[in-house]
Amino acid sequence: MAGEKNSALDLDLQAVENIPRDTLVALLRRKDKELKTQQGKIEKLEERYVKVVRFNKILMEDRQSFQRFCHELLPECDGAFEEAALQETPTDLQELLRQLGEWRSHSDAARDDRKVFQQFLELCFPGDESLAKLFARPNLGEGAFDLLQKKWMELEDLHNQSIASINAMAREQAVLQQEDLQQAQQAQREAEKKLQEMKEELTGMAREKAQMLKQKLHGRNAGSTNEVMEEASSPRGREQRELRALEEQKAAAERREKEVWQSLERQREATIDELRAEARRLRLDLERERCEAELHREEADRRLEEKDMLMSQLRLKTGELEQELTSTDSITRLAEQQANREVEMKKHQQQVQQVNQSLLEVQKMLQMSYAQEKVLKERIRELESSQGRTHMAGDYLKHVVLKYIEYCQKGDMKSQSLVPVLCTLLNLNSTERKLVEHSSIPAPLQHLNQAAGAAGAWFRGSAAEGES
Repeated sequence: MAGEKNSALDLDLQAVENIPRDTLVALLRRKDKELKTQQGKIEKLEERYVKVVRFNKILMEDRQSFQRFCHELLPECDGAFEEAALQETPTDLQELLRQLGEWRSHSDAARDDRKVFQQFLELCFPGDESLAKLFARPNLGEGAFDLLQKKWMELEDLHNQSIASINAMAREQAVLQQEDLQQAQQAQREAEKKLQEMKEELTGMAREKAQMLKQKLHGRNAGSTNEVMEEASSPRGREQRELRALEEQKAAAERREKEVWQSLERQREATIDELRAEARRLRLDLERERCEAELHREEADRRLEEKDMLMSQLRLKTGELEQELTSTDSITRLAEQQANREVEMKKHQQQVQQVNQSLLEVQKMLQMSYAQEKVLKERIRELESSQGRTHMAGDYLKHVVLKYIEYCQKGDMKSQSLVPVLCTLLNLNSTERKLVEHSSIPAPLQHLNQAAGAAGAWFRGSAAEGES
């Protein structure tokens, strides 16, 4: 490499050893101007590179903060993002979207649970405006549990009052039935007393009738036997008839007494049966009311426990819903911003790569310019030491033309460095100079020159964007 470099420098020295001083000074000024232009472009590119690096740093910090936010929001999404510093896009964006979908489904389920709980409360407390106002708000709040507990205690007190009123009514009805039973027993005792009086009265009447018959039979004075027999025969028949009538009356009275007694017995038994049935019914109603009251109490306790559990679950779900409602939109917005920033980061990285490639090409061109400038400066010093030359000799022109032809035949880019010398020596105009330049450039080198021109245009455009 050192030998090739030395040989190239020797050829450059041989090519420019007979160039006039003015031409070399003009070329040197032109190179200085191009060098300053390239240095200005390099400075602009460096400024833009610094801006891109700073912007990439900000994007990386935003990406890290977004990852921490996602980790706090979705603790189970450790694999949703890769931790590489140059990560362009999230590796598991579908997993993140799936988890967001699960959150939305949980939110819908919590909303359905809230609706079911609202229907349950409307069923327990129909037409309550405070509960309607409570569920009209987006969240129940801290005072919801106290309000529901107060409403439930009022409902339980009302239920206890209804049970107490039912028990009081049952006791009053039992007292009334007992009073009716006592009145029926009193009426039964009075009927038995009347029956006993009637029996005694009938017995006295029968006794009086018998006494009267005995007196009539044995109370007559002695008389003649026929008269006595006649008198005795006729009253005896009458007494017998009266006795039979009394016996019939007694039998009828006994029958009536028996019928009255049977009817009273039947009434008493029917009344007792009715009272017993009523008492049994009231006792069953009381037992049923007590069982229902116990069941209602147990059901109320169970519902109160379920309500407490449901309230705690709803409170947790309400907090989660509030977090989700406030964070879902921000997550979507931050995800879109992160995706846009990552796309911009990718574009900036591509631009940085292009700028680096352009910088490498410019550095190569600058190195070549520095080498040519060094050669020209050495030649100027040699010309100044040898007092310079003001005119070109024919052998020098011939030597330059021969070197130009030799370089053109080889396809060497050094022929381009001799074009200004030839144009100066031969006094060529711009059109003739373009013809000489195009004829001296081979096709591959011409494509390379076009690529360099395109790179220069891109540098100018990027510099304009950086200034804007």
